[in-house]
Formats: sequence, structure tokens, C-alpha cells
Amino acid sequence: MNCDKCEPGDFLLVSQFVTKWETLFRHLMEPEDVGDMIQELAIDNRSLSVEETCIKALEKWKKERGADATFEHLVHALLECGRIDVAEKLMDSRRKMSH
Repeated sequence: MNCDKCEPGDFLLVSQFVTKWETLFRHLMEPEDVGDMIQELAIDNRSLSVEETCIKALEKWKKERGADATFEHLVHALLECGRIDVAEKLMDSRRKMSH
């Protein structure tokens, strides 16, 4: 699996299919950090669409986790959430970009 950094297009693709961004965020972050961050994201972005809030959550993950916010971690979190369909779309998109 690809350990590259996540690209903005990755976040956009994920946001188009993930409606429960909180669940994905829980799988991406450390358990002790996640509760307050979800509440903060929900409050700060309450006027945004679910897609936009999902992108904000993924950007927050990338900022908080730094070099650990990899493409591999994102795919793994999607699989843990049961979103195999989105993980496959993301991997297909990345493969198409590399050719």
C-alpha cells in the first residue's frame, strides 16, 4: 500500500461518499484527543455541508498527525469504518494518477 502523503484530491473524493465524518475521524485520531475535536469541528463548521465538514476534519487530522497522516492510514481508517467501497475508490484514483 502507498505510504505517501494525502493529497487534497484524496480528501475531496472521501468527502463525496462519507456521510459520517465523525466515525472516520475517530478511526484516524488518538482516542484521548477525539471527543473534544469532534465537538469543536461540529460547532465551528455547523453552517457547512457534511462534505465540507468532512474535508475540514481530514485537514485537522493532517495538521494534528503531521507525517503520520498518510494515504495508508486514511485507507486503513476507511476499512475499519466498513467503507470498503470508498477505500477502493481512493486506491483506484491514486493508481490512475500514478500512470
